[in-house]
Amino acid sequence: MALSAARLERRGTAAAVEAAEEALRLATDRVGPDLAAIAHSQLAMIHGRSGHPHRALEELDLAVAGGAGMPPRDRFVVLLSRGMVRMDLGDAAGAAGDFDDAAALAAGHGLARQEFMARHNRGCAAQLAGDLPRALRLMLEADALPVDISRAVAWQDRGRVLVEAGLVTEAAELLEQAAELCRDRDQRQVRAEIDLELARALILLGEPSAALARARRARQVFERRGTPGWVRRAELVVLAARLRHERSSPSLAEDALLLASTMEEAGDAHAALVARLVAAEAFSRARDGDRAVELVRQLAVKVPTGGLETRLRYRRVAAVTATGRGDRRTAARHLHAAAADLHRSRAVSSSLDLRAAVTLHAGPLAQLDLETARPAGAGAVLVALERWRSTVAETPVVRPPADPHLAARVVGLRQARRELAEQPERDDVRRRVRSLESEVASLLWSSGGAGPGEGGPRTDAAHPRPAEVVSRARSELRVRDTDLVGYVRGGGRLGAVVVHRGRARLHDLGPDADVDEGVRRLSADLTALASVADGPLARAVRRSLDASLDWCAARLLAPLGLGDRVLVLPCDGLDAVPWGMVPGRTGLPTTVAPSLASWLGGTSLVAAPTVLAVAGPELTWAQREVERVAATWSVAPTLGPATAEDLRSALEKHDVVHVAAHGTHHVESPVFSSVWMADGPLFLCDLERTAITSSHVVISACEAGQSRRRGASHHLGLATGLLTLGVGSVVASPCRVPDATAAEVMGRYHEHLRSGEESADALALAASASDGALAGAFQALGAPWRAGGA
Repeated sequence: MALSAARLERRGTAAAVEAAEEALRLATDRVGPDLAAIAHSQLAMIHGRSGHPHRALEELDLAVAGGAGMPPRDRFVVLLSRGMVRMDLGDAAGAAGDFDDAAALAAGHGLARQEFMARHNRGCAAQLAGDLPRALRLMLEADALPVDISRAVAWQDRGRVLVEAGLVTEAAELLEQAAELCRDRDQRQVRAEIDLELARALILLGEPSAALARARRARQVFERRGTPGWVRRAELVVLAARLRHERSSPSLAEDALLLASTMEEAGDAHAALVARLVAAEAFSRARDGDRAVELVRQLAVKVPTGGLETRLRYRRVAAVTATGRGDRRTAARHLHAAAADLHRSRAVSSSLDLRAAVTLHAGPLAQLDLETARPAGAGAVLVALERWRSTVAETPVVRPPADPHLAARVVGLRQARRELAEQPERDDVRRRVRSLESEVASLLWSSGGAGPGEGGPRTDAAHPRPAEVVSRARSELRVRDTDLVGYVRGGGRLGAVVVHRGRARLHDLGPDADVDEGVRRLSADLTALASVADGPLARAVRRSLDASLDWCAARLLAPLGLGDRVLVLPCDGLDAVPWGMVPGRTGLPTTVAPSLASWLGGTSLVAAPTVLAVAGPELTWAQREVERVAATWSVAPTLGPATAEDLRSALEKHDVVHVAAHGTHHVESPVFSSVWMADGPLFLCDLERTAITSSHVVISACEAGQSRRRGASHHLGLATGLLTLGVGSVVASPCRVPDATAAEVMGRYHEHLRSGEESADALALAASASDGALAGAFQALGAPWRAGGA
């Protein structure tokens, strides 16, 4: 048996099987059933590594049946191996049972390394069942066990889950770390398997050339080591990378079909499914619609066994194929089914970051939906736009349960960030901050939820049909005498769907190549103006900012013919535009919303709102701002800087919460965007576990309105995070605003709000009355809000 293992590594499958079968003969004839069971297990391992899972499962069933008297260590191997083979065959429940039995056996006999492996693989089974938060949680719990064992394979598996969750950049970073462990331990086979996972991530990151190089390198390793199952899987990734790299692929489609047949013969059903998806997409690109349609028809009954990425990919290929044949009804059916699948998959997680990231796999579907809807007119485009935006921006169905370990880590991060602010030269503290951020992010991603009956703000039934949302919104827009503009990007063009006086129309705003550069210049000018005092430099910066704002007006607004009141649904790249400063919108009420559903659902008329204003430290005007807000609403002012817990408590108890504090947008991890309180930063991730009841939150903090693209089209930051957590209306700025200007504008804003003005109107009136250059930077986000009893 030892010889068979060595032969597998050095001489390949045939030589290994020969030695293992001789071991089985000897054990059966001369020793007894227990050693024979171990020999069956060894044969199963060889067949599994060689890509023959059905033969492996047969051997393992024999091993379990005949090995009741095996030593615990050997019986553990059999149970673990059978669970892994069942995973390969798509049997998540059977695999979970084997892993649970193996973990219990290991724990009962003090086998720490074995317990680690079983518990980690239990996480893999949860991934197969579609519960990504649970998969990550189980893997993290296993990783925390104090066991001296290489984490390379475990991190490889966790990287695969992160890819499935859309956290592709984070997955690539973890897989690189796993690869480094393999170099240290000379694990060439495992390193090649990790390279294959990295290639998959690179395809999703839009780097097919780099993916192709990695996959080919991995394939060479597998060929040298004589593991045909892994050679086939590497070839599949090579074909997937080529599909993204080549224009037309008729030969690629045939290669993928041949590979799929070989995989099916070997019992590798899931890989065969993916190979046929590659073939179908290649046939579609090569304009061989008949072959593509036939493959799509064959795959229809097999796709439910795949993960979310595979299911959404199937829907995209099916929709593209139907569109190519002019069958828009079938294409629409697949697109609608994909959106519903994404909605269900996101509902199992309470993590804002994970819910946003998993939409990465839906990006091509959303774009295809818009293209398919365009011939039907502006109304159809608006419905398609809402279908994906409402799914992305919806409030989590569940709120996560209490997690003392996570809470302690967040407190530790708050303290570390405060220490770093006081001593920025401390590299050791900087490293501790990064380590804590990584740990907290992982814990957040692994958060499931308590269930709708245990505090969740919504149920699955609360997700309305997009056409109904659009119909209601158009009626409400007419009532409010408000125009709508929803920006869209696709095919290298920038477009807009406009609803003006009840009528919908489409506008082509030209190539989008300069959009990102134009917004980048605008953001830089805004930052610079907030940093300079009066003088020649300030005048130069102001001229540059005026030019950037004029560009926005000419490119984004002038062709649209909008009225005075406007609702903006920004696309990727336009989330940082302060619309209240753009010529043509200054002094006019403008609301910015992530979706029509959020604009409708968050609308509030509060008869007698309870109000609390809190201040953070180190802002000269903050306390005066808070006192003015409190006086406006005839409530007692809070004295001195408030703590993070004070602000959390305010959000749980008051209708209106005003925060005058420093704000920071975390570019790399938006859930760590924060407002600075007396004891350090209150992070967005702090609020995921807060039972927020506030309907209107004002954050007169720098950068609180900034956001980062996460997933396909969702932008995540402090303000957008509050909207997703159920706050209907938020006021914030996407850039820095001088302290004195913020205090002046916010004081006037609350006076107008108290007098009964709607939030967008109150903000426009307050900004237009100020001489501050950045007074118009504040935005009314989400839904209209009004104090009805004022």
